[in-house]
Amino acid sequence: MAFSILSTELVLFIAVMGALAGAIVYFSSFTGQTQGALSDQQKRVSEQLRSAIDISTVYFSDGTPDTIYIYVKNTGEVTLDANTTDVFIDNQYIDLEDGARILNPHNTQTVRFWEPDQTIRFNATGQIDLSTDKIYEVKVVTATGASDTYTLST
Repeated sequence: MAFSILSTELVLFIAVMGALAGAIVYFSSFTGQTQGALSDQQKRVSEQLRSAIDISTVYFSDGTPDTIYIYVKNTGEVTLDANTTDVFIDNQYIDLEDGARILNPHNTQTVRFWEPDQTIRFNATGQIDLSTDKIYEVKVVTATGASDTYTLST
């Protein structure tokens, strides 16, 4: 009789230890995933805080089609992706074509990555009809959330 009670307690002890080991493994994995997610979030927030842009000049070419040239300087500390930078004119999204992001305003060298202190030119061609004697709001927004707004008078 004593042996059966001892063996029952031993089986219960082993079952509890197995469940406890499973819980420890599960929570260990959960903790690792949480740490990874927090690390990724911290990196994104750091990039947001260290990124900034400045629209230095905006001018337009009144032709067929109308083209707006937007010169934007990366004034932050983070390299930006020019292909994920959005342009809005009067809150209308402007779909920039390939070749519409120019690194050196004096040539046609297109750019993808936009280093700190570099100025690039965005060419918005034919997507908005520019009227004379009108004021337009030009806004540029990067993937990190940095943005700047410029008021253009035609």
